[in-house]
Amino acid sequence: MDLQLDGRILGFDEEKREIDVLLLPWDTDAEQADGVHRFGRGAFADVDPKRIVLRQRHQDPPTGRGIALSDEDDGQHARFKISKTLAGDEQLALIRDEVETGISVGFDVSDNRKER
Repeated sequence: MDLQLDGRILGFDEEKREIDVLLLPWDTDAEQADGVHRFGRGAFADVDPKRIVLRQRHQDPPTGRGIALSDEDDGQHARFKISKTLAGDEQLALIRDEVETGISVGFDVSDNRKER
């Protein structure tokens, strides 16, 4: 089961093909069929950013990969490197033209811990 929360694009460097995003805010409830999920500060401490892929839509092939994670006051931030592909070029153009301003974050919660 995937949990999806909305984040937002904070900035990008088109020349480097990198974008900075707020993945999700801390301590925000997200209701799913299996219950309510909340991500607290430190939830991503053991996550390798390279395991996070960027896509234009959830089922599309990846257009990039995470290169950094940052635990900030407002939530979990990430930096992605967008690949030099047609789909990556399209994604950069949509970000540059402010067609894409947000992100939808999907998580596999099948092995989540039941904690408060």
